[in-house]
Amino acid sequence: MHGLPGQTQGDYLDTLQRVSDLGPEHISAYALILEEGTPLYKQVRAGEIALPDDDAVADMEDAGMAFLKQQGYRRYEVSNFARPGFECRHNLIYWDDAPYLGFGVAAHSSAPGQGEWLRWSNTESISEYLRKLRRGRLPTAETLHIDRKEEMFEVVMLGLRKVKGIPRQAFLDRFGLPLEKAFPDAWLNVQSNGWWADDPVRYALTDQGMDHLNTALCYFR
Repeated sequence: MHGLPGQTQGDYLDTLQRVSDLGPEHISAYALILEEGTPLYKQVRAGEIALPDDDAVADMEDAGMAFLKQQGYRRYEVSNFARPGFECRHNLIYWDDAPYLGFGVAAHSSAPGQGEWLRWSNTESISEYLRKLRRGRLPTAETLHIDRKEEMFEVVMLGLRKVKGIPRQAFLDRFGLPLEKAFPDAWLNVQSNGWWADDPVRYALTDQGMDHLNTALCYFR
């Protein structure tokens, strides 16, 4: 993690060196995000703890990505790096906004329904979970109905996190129109910033676009 209180670029690179020396196939490298209501958030707001400024954090990130590349790790998502063939298949299901089924207490599922996308969760209570199953009922606690517009946004929001982006044909097959027609204003705004990668088969962001991912996604809202 970079952007920590008192952290320097040298500190961050030393951490990455120590981690890579252990030989993992996959490394997640995140920038610190202050969560409202936490002790650190309150201390920073009160001026008791200082964080590196935005430029310093960006420099850490760039230096870290260059270092990981030298070590044989390929960036495949905003904050995730892996040796070839060791990308996290579990997370890729979410980033592809693909269907998945969860089994067990508090498990979550996501899949297409009749004309809309559904997302549901099982009860967190073991006793209720068992009671419903004994009665031949699904142990569902909550079901969310995702309309088409929100589904399209989620595909964009999750897919553009990946370096490979979103397959153009997959978006067309799923929604019946290309992304540039589904979000014409957002398409032009991202294009005007020069953030679309030149890729004929995928909607993907450039390195600069990835650095401004949150701004890019705001255009789609």
